[in-house]
Amino acid sequence: MAHGKIKRLKREILTTAFVGIAACFSLHAHEDWQPTEQSQKEIYRPSPIPERVLLTWGGDPSTSQSVTWRTDTSVKKGLAQIAKANYSGRELKPATFDATTSFFKSDLNEAHYHSVTFQSLYPDTLYVYRVGDGANWSEYYHFKTASDQPRPFSFIYFGDAQNEVRTHWSRVFREAFRDAPRAAFTLHAGDLIDVNSSDAEWGEWHQGPDWVNGTIPVIATPGNHEYRRINQGPEAERFWSTKEGQAIEILVTSFKKESRENKTFMRSLIWDLKVKPVILKSMTVAI
Repeated sequence: MAHGKIKRLKREILTTAFVGIAACFSLHAHEDWQPTEQSQKEIYRPSPIPERVLLTWGGDPSTSQSVTWRTDTSVKKGLAQIAKANYSGRELKPATFDATTSFFKSDLNEAHYHSVTFQSLYPDTLYVYRVGDGANWSEYYHFKTASDQPRPFSFIYFGDAQNEVRTHWSRVFREAFRDAPRAAFTLHAGDLIDVNSSDAEWGEWHQGPDWVNGTIPVIATPGNHEYRRINQGPEAERFWSTKEGQAIEILVTSFKKESRENKTFMRSLIWDLKVKPVILKSMTVAI
């Protein structure tokens, strides 16, 4: 009995000594290690795995929802699956929809963007969906269709995200979501990023909300920082047109200074909106 205890004690001492030696060796081996900063091209490189999943709608939100996502160009065909949410994912029997796929080349990479619109949905109903290519899928997301009856709802409004999105706006978004996790949608009033052609900035913008963009519909209007200017004259000039190609002339003078008794005031916006023969029902402009 005593002999057995002595053997066990020896094993424990040897094990402890081995662990201690290994730990010392491990610490010593990493003393010269230095982190390597990853390039933006590597950080925001697309892959076959769906990312930048974004939910929105283009029709009646009580009966339809639309989703877009990004992959690398090896994915030639995108798919989306949807079903009514239930208690067990193993019991789901989702319907499968083919996506519309388009190619886009940014300043960092080439990618495929995929989009699907789910239609003929039931109002005020919780759905579950995922996107992928048939072999590589995203996680399942939930969304709830709007009611077809008048009911109170809340939404989250955001102004310019634009600058240092990872440092500032990501925190703003997450705190807003903590306050209103059941918001019907998020409304973004332009200038989501600073440089319209920067894929890294768009990557930061998507990382801020992360999975929330896939479950709460996103309604975003372009600001002046989202417009790509190609040989369009002075920096301050912007050109607007309808989908039919009809020109929309807009003159906006904002925050003109006026001096009164040695004090400076900011005069209200002056709008001169000329739309002929187009009828413009609604408009959001980021200043």
